[in-house]
Amino acid sequence: MDVGFIGVGIMGSRMVANLIKGGHRIWAYDISPAALERAGVLGATPCGSLIEAAAGRDAVMLSLTTPEVVEQVMLGPQGVLMALPLPPLVVDTSTSLPAVSRRIAAAAIEKGCRFIDAPVSGGADGAAAGTLSVMVGGPVEAFESALPLLRQIGKDIFHIGDTGSGNTMKLVNNCLGGVARAAIVETVMMGTLAGLDPKKIFDVVSVSTGNSRTFQNTMPKLLKGDFEPGFMITLMHKDLDLASRLGQELGLPMPVVNAVKQVYQAAKAAGLGTKDVTGLAIPLERLMGVEIREKSC
Repeated sequence: MDVGFIGVGIMGSRMVANLIKGGHRIWAYDISPAALERAGVLGATPCGSLIEAAAGRDAVMLSLTTPEVVEQVMLGPQGVLMALPLPPLVVDTSTSLPAVSRRIAAAAIEKGCRFIDAPVSGGADGAAAGTLSVMVGGPVEAFESALPLLRQIGKDIFHIGDTGSGNTMKLVNNCLGGVARAAIVETVMMGTLAGLDPKKIFDVVSVSTGNSRTFQNTMPKLLKGDFEPGFMITLMHKDLDLASRLGQELGLPMPVVNAVKQVYQAAKAAGLGTKDVTGLAIPLERLMGVEIREKSC
């Protein structure tokens, strides 16, 4: 397929690489010249505008940072829906608000284009391996037409329901991961300060009831002091904020999510927004004067 791909950063560039490996032809656009240049090295055709990337393609895929950016990219005066010929399908892999996805889908349908929200989970490693979990909201026929693309980027692909339901599911998932990550960092620091070897904490919890996939993903990076971004603190803060906003729309108090959101906000304020979410440990390490590291590190 001829695919326009908008947003070729940490996640988007890895998805582009797998789409190209699968035989798809990619026309890429990003506001970052460096990201666009890297996409060109991967084999994509760099484009100078959204319309150039989208016009006449079989589909357009998005990997963007916020609902506001998604809306501007799709509905703005130089946005995807202004492209002629209009692509028949748009697949949005960004994490956004369900209401925004529904608004865009309605505008797309009026112009004869189908829009699905298809946020992904698995981080940079999953994007590179093509093993992302993909959560799709939208009509079944649109979901089925997107499968040749989704199968190149994901391993577990779910049709959740109507438009917006993919983003709702993603916010559920990311809230669980974001809250767990903050709890892991705090409690492992507690154990370390009390004299436990952080590696022993990892070994014991790995075979005990506190274990989880998030724990398994967090601890190896923490023990090495590896805070290079797989999923940035600023993005997790954004997702927790989106979940809080959705909770407000639904009339649901979310005291745990809102408290943890402040932990990520504090890390951002400390200049750590571009660090991996495991970098939540850095402010605690600075405060307590102790690093959470394997003894041999």
